[in-house]
Formats: sequence, C-alpha cells, structure tokens
Amino acid sequence: MVAQGRPLENKVNFTNLFSPGAYLSALRQQTAKSENCSMHDLRPSFSWNARYENLSSKLDVIVEGLVLQGGKFDGTSLEETHASAPDFIDFPPMIVSFVRNFEPTKENFLQTPLYSSSARDRLLMEIPLPCSKQEREKLILASIALFVSE
Repeated sequence: MVAQGRPLENKVNFTNLFSPGAYLSALRQQTAKSENCSMHDLRPSFSWNARYENLSSKLDVIVEGLVLQGGKFDGTSLEETHASAPDFIDFPPMIVSFVRNFEPTKENFLQTPLYSSSARDRLLMEIPLPCSKQEREKLILASIALFVSE
C-alpha cells in the first residue's frame, strides 16, 4: 500500500479493493506512525480542489470509484438532483488524508455517509460535503449518501 512513505501512485480506486474500510484504517495507522502520534488524535481531511501534484502530506491519497445517490457534487457544492437524474452519479476524485486536531466547520457542510455498497449495510465513514443551508434539508430528505461503485 505505501512505498517509502507515499501511497503507490497516490491514487486508489475503491472498486478495486476487497475492503476499503481496511485500507482507510491502514492509511490512518501509517499516518499515526509517521507523525508519531495516536490514531485517536487523527481526523480525516478531504479536498476536491487541490492540485494533485501538490499533495500536502506524504500520506495523502486520491480516492476514486465512488458514486453519489440523492444529490450531485461538482467539487465545490452539493446540490439536489432533478427527478429525471440517474439514481447514482459519479463522484469526483477526492484527496483523503488524516491530520492532527482537524475539526471541520459544521456550518455549510453536510455530513454525508460513505457506505461500502448501495445496500447501506456497512458505514465506512462520514464525509463533510459543502452545501448551502437551503440545500441541506432537501438533501437530508433525499437520503443522500456515497457508495463504493459496484
């Protein structure tokens, strides 16, 4: 998974993994080891707008292979979809890292669950996605969620 402190290619497609949750746990463990801190001191951090060539941490990884249900996300803002939209929409690649003492602002973000499959039987983590206050209620009612693409 990690070679000389950097994830291989810095990209991972979750559809190719048997257990994406185990991968995230291993990434968190490796980060804790390299930062010489407890795993419990680390929180996930997410980005969609950073340039991939300028990843900030040795253990940043670009996650691909996710789909979104109940909304659409363009990398900057989460919005509700039209009734004629497909059930699942490809989610843009995101940069995931684990950092110390990171507390995302709760305002203008919606904690969106990431499940291992569309059956919603195994929660991997929650990802704070930026959205307006007006969209938040609509998205909650639409049961918005992320899934590993099948």
